[in-house]
Amino acid sequence: ASFGDTPFVWDESRRSSSDPVWTSFALSWFGSLIPLVALGISSAAGADMAASTDPTGFIVLIYLVLFLSLPPALLLGAWHEAVMQRRIAGCLSVGDLKLSSSMGAKDQLSLIFGNIALVILTLGFGGMAAQMRVWRKSALRLRTEGALDYSKIAQASSKGPASGEGMADALDLGGAF
Repeated sequence: ASFGDTPFVWDESRRSSSDPVWTSFALSWFGSLIPLVALGISSAAGADMAASTDPTGFIVLIYLVLFLSLPPALLLGAWHEAVMQRRIAGCLSVGDLKLSSSMGAKDQLSLIFGNIALVILTLGFGGMAAQMRVWRKSALRLRTEGALDYSKIAQASSKGPASGEGMADALDLGGAF
């Protein structure tokens, strides 16, 4: 990828040691198992409750277990997503312009809950607005250091199509239809 003819550079040496990517991944992965393990344990422990003629106690137990085990899994997943965004932004640069991000788990959680509410309350029509909320939040948390040398940025020198083939490809006019 490039900005004009100035390529984006991925520099691992710039990565922040304060963003433990593998730790957040492992905790997020194992955290996603928390609700499943909790459900398995509660199902095994409440098997005699489910066999009774009135399964209300067992159903209440299942909902209680889910209510208590889903928030830690969700928090760990949001933390991992924030770590990944900070890592990706921290390793990218274009020219002398270095990028970084201040995205946190709180930002991710506000996006998750806000976007779920937006999509549900608009019966799905808010899906595009939810995507725009993600990009807006990411752009607001993105920071830059340094400056672009605009004299080094030029339009790509490759010659584009002369008769509109690029537009046909972009709109997939020769695709599956």
